[in-house]
Amino acid sequence: MILEETYVILFKGLMDEFYVELYNFDTQNLIREGICKDFIRGMVDECNKNIESDKLEAQIREEIYLIVFSEAVKDFGCTHCSALLETQDARVKCNFLEDSTSTDELLHNLEGAIREDVCIVFFEEMVKEWNKGIESNST
Repeated sequence: MILEETYVILFKGLMDEFYVELYNFDTQNLIREGICKDFIRGMVDECNKNIESDKLEAQIREEIYLIVFSEAVKDFGCTHCSALLETQDARVKCNFLEDSTSTDELLHNLEGAIREDVCIVFFEEMVKEWNKGIESNST
């Protein structure tokens, strides 16, 4: 009988110890989960800020390109009009910029030419890098 009571007391002690360890484990998991949530939330906030910053930079870049293209079109139009006035009678009116279809067409052609020039420069740089790589591998 005393042996059984001793076993019951030991068993209850082990159960209490088990529940304490289980409670500690649950508490530690909740703490880890909270830390992970805060860390991920911070990363998401930082990503959102970067995305907003990139959107703003892209919008500013687009506005700058629009201004540059507009000025280039005006300059090209004025050059075109000057050449036209030199070759034709002075009475011919310069309405190159007033015609929206020709301006849109000119802008499209100008944009294509600029993109072509950018691609050419890109490919030239790429070929230079390839040649450097080939030279460094051959030595």
